[in-house]
Amino acid sequence: MEQNTRAVAEKEVDFKVTREDYCRYQLEDGTLLKVKMCVLKIGESLSRGPGGYPKFGFQINNVVTTLVPDRLRSAPSTRVVDLNTEPAKEIGFTVQENEWQEYELVDGFLVRIKPVVTKIFKYDAHNGFGEPIYSVPNIQHIQDVIRVGPERPPVV
Repeated sequence: MEQNTRAVAEKEVDFKVTREDYCRYQLEDGTLLKVKMCVLKIGESLSRGPGGYPKFGFQINNVVTTLVPDRLRSAPSTRVVDLNTEPAKEIGFTVQENEWQEYELVDGFLVRIKPVVTKIFKYDAHNGFGEPIYSVPNIQHIQDVIRVGPERPPVV
């Protein structure tokens, strides 16, 4: 699932991925669900707010994968599974690890993003590996910005 958030009047900036590991959620059925947000593009506002910090917009790809216990595996579903119409059950979970993902910008800022999962659904169907199918329909994020280099004026 790709998300786009954009700052008004912005320029695209180059960045280096300094940390982009999975956040981990233990599901009540024993499955470990892993989520991360891969940042594809970062846009930085041309204006500055309090403390000289810009606002940022992102193009993000959400990545979700699982480690499923053998006891939950079965034969893959032979029918086409449409997650829009397939019955699903909301499944409980606990957060195991929820670390910041970090991106160092060329202009002296470190942007940190953390995925926020609020609901996980389990379907009565199995993927090609024989694992139950799960979905995380809405992954939000929180962000923080840290100045790691000298303050530079915005490029106009």
